[in-house]
Amino acid sequence: MKLFILLDTSGSMIGEKYERLSKDAIELISRLLTNPKNTVSLISFDSDVQILAEYSKDKETLINQINSFEIYGATDYYLALKAVDEVLDSYV
Repeated sequence: MKLFILLDTSGSMIGEKYERLSKDAIELISRLLTNPKNTVSLISFDSDVQILAEYSKDKETLINQINSFEIYGATDYYLALKAVDEVLDSYV
């Protein structure tokens, strides 16, 4: 299974919202990557978007990326969905 995790890292997520989101994302990654057929694409977005991983199986790296986010900026869903489309375009 190919899973996309999009994390809102905008200023509206400061505090408890992001703590909950990151905890849930880490738990989801941990569970999904117990199956060797699964991969995770990780995308963060605020007023900008970053494709951090495409089809990764490296749980430790994905979790470290989630734990290192800085929360700021505005929320731009369009850029996030455009990034998903970009990753899907590269899928063979």
